[in-house]
Amino acid sequence: MFFDAGNVTKGQPAKDEEKFVPVILGMAKPQKKEEEEEEEEWDWDVDDGRGEDYIVVDDAMLRGVEVNDKAEVVGAGIVGQVVQYGKGNRTYLQMFRIAAWNGLKNFVREPTQNFEWCKMALHHGDWEHITIQLERSYDGGDIEQAPKIDKIFFGQHGGGTWHPSTSLTFHSTHPVSYASLNSHALYPSPGTHKNADDTFSFVSRIAPLLTLGAVQWIQIADVVDLQTDLYTFEGPEVVWGRFITWRTWETVYDMTGKVEEVWDEWMKFQGRWGTMVDQTDVGPPPVGVIARNQLHAAVRTAQSYNLLKNFVRKDKAPKGPRQHISWYTLDEPKSPSSSVAVQETEPIGELAFEAAFGETAVTMVGI
Repeated sequence: MFFDAGNVTKGQPAKDEEKFVPVILGMAKPQKKEEEEEEEEWDWDVDDGRGEDYIVVDDAMLRGVEVNDKAEVVGAGIVGQVVQYGKGNRTYLQMFRIAAWNGLKNFVREPTQNFEWCKMALHHGDWEHITIQLERSYDGGDIEQAPKIDKIFFGQHGGGTWHPSTSLTFHSTHPVSYASLNSHALYPSPGTHKNADDTFSFVSRIAPLLTLGAVQWIQIADVVDLQTDLYTFEGPEVVWGRFITWRTWETVYDMTGKVEEVWDEWMKFQGRWGTMVDQTDVGPPPVGVIARNQLHAAVRTAQSYNLLKNFVRKDKAPKGPRQHISWYTLDEPKSPSSSVAVQETEPIGELAFEAAFGETAVTMVGI
């Protein structure tokens, strides 16, 4: 579900040229036509009673930005910064994008079946990001002389992985990123990507016993695969027949070294991007999943031993990009020589920002 943070208020995006910014791709399915509703605004700075501010998201916003079915593209703004002199005297570009929801958790099991499962990891305001490292520093001169992309960091569940540009797919100058179903974790290639989180290992170990061998193992996965047999709660009629494309360079909100006094209200907000969601009432997997009731029993057993507290809980929505450690470290290992803070860098300038993001922004393929 694609979403434009700037829709919260009347934010003014940076005007950029199409060069560098990534493309994001993801799976798309037929969408039911919703009845037209009066557009509502988000409620800002609501106090949760414990001194922490959050945003109340209205139902219209939760459906995200409308997808142009004919063109199979979506336009939604991203938040970006350019750090001119990062580690190794190289220029870094970083972009954060938000989905209104982090959806239902996906799983893969043996014998092979992919399926989503309610309500694991469900929360509002899913911020994910990509960090691009250029081969050298870029001073904002002739864009045709700008350095090439050296490597890209793909954000995944608070962590992520670096990949050299030689291993990536490009659309023109735009590297391609794949956004997984529901979780929106980003990958350089499509497929079913098993999650490194071993929190679910207890359920996997007892699954063969509780299912009498019908399930050999089960693991959390990020799915961005048109060939998958994914079972969802929307029913067997759902067909994953295409990717839709998020052309992220079309609207980039520049937060590079800017003074807060000139930011829009949503840029200044330091609270949580949504209300708390109770994930603890976990039901069985969707109809069609083998041994679904036994798998449900396995999860309930794990819950009773408090083994799933990391992602079956009352979960708060995350905070925005400038409250994320990656905004300052640029996803490099923490050390005196590699730590990079925004306040220690010089803004690259509006023209250079526009040119850099227009050139290198990723093409996102997503839901």
